[in-house]
Amino acid sequence: MIQPRILILLMLLICGCVSHKMEQPDAPPSVPAENKTAAVMTSASAQSSDGFLPVKELLSQRCAPCHNPGGKMYESLPFDSPEIVKTHSAPILQRLSTIEDKQIVEQWLSKTQS
Repeated sequence: MIQPRILILLMLLICGCVSHKMEQPDAPPSVPAENKTAAVMTSASAQSSDGFLPVKELLSQRCAPCHNPGGKMYESLPFDSPEIVKTHSAPILQRLSTIEDKQIVEQWLSKTQS
């Protein structure tokens, strides 16, 4: 029979491990080996052709960990997707705190709409 103190310690240890794991986003889902090159090339070309990379990096820093791979909002609102950022630009801009951050997103949006 487990003593109550040991049981409480075990529960706290387990909870501590779970909360620690939740703080750190998991790695993005793996892509099969044969599709990795195509996925990387497609992603890189899409981001470089319309200048999304600075926006992606900004949102990765400011909106972490929720909207990054493994975050609780990533499935519904992944901020590494240009389409999602375009369709949700107003709320994103409202949540950015500095003028510089807002300008990065606004400049990208103006380039994609022209």
